[in-house]
Amino acid sequence: NTSRLGANSSITLNTDINGGQWNLLGTALFTPASGARVSVAQQPDSWVVADAIRLVSVDGRVPDIVIDNTDPRNAFVGNWITSTETTGYYGSNLHAIAAGRGGQYTWLTDIAVSGQYQVYAWWNINPGNNSKTAVYTITAAADATPANQLSYAIRPGDTWASIASYLYGSDTLADELQQALNNPPLYVGTLLVNPPASLTNR
Repeated sequence: NTSRLGANSSITLNTDINGGQWNLLGTALFTPASGARVSVAQQPDSWVVADAIRLVSVDGRVPDIVIDNTDPRNAFVGNWITSTETTGYYGSNLHAIAAGRGGQYTWLTDIAVSGQYQVYAWWNINPGNNSKTAVYTITAAADATPANQLSYAIRPGDTWASIASYLYGSDTLADELQQALNNPPLYVGTLLVNPPASLTNR
């Protein structure tokens, strides 16, 4: 199961295993021109790797977005180095930083279409050397809702039935959802903020 992430969520992963493949961080709402980004922080236990991230549109309307560490839009703080000394990295090389505190690497996203995206990270194969407590932070949108709230971005062709099916797994909850949110118009790109965590048929 994937986790639904809030506007600013952190995930701790053991990057000493599962290298050389895409690893799911969670699912988050991204909107255009929102400053959305993914970062990984330096850790005191071992090396932290910044290699590539991948955004996958949940509804398949947008081709996968891959941002490698070679993208010139990326930014970092600290003594990150580029390396090809290990195996399993994505593309031509990776960035890495030795154990310590204060360093951070950030991938800046370029989202053209609002929606839910699965967020993946890729790191190298380097057992015994990579951090077991690497912390990835996903900032979904500069103006997003608090992390304890859910949001849904209206998509072309959406109806209350399709939204209820996506959020609750049942289109029979359409009327209850519409009433709970005070029947807003379904304009494409509009956010339905904080829908109920659960609904039951009346």
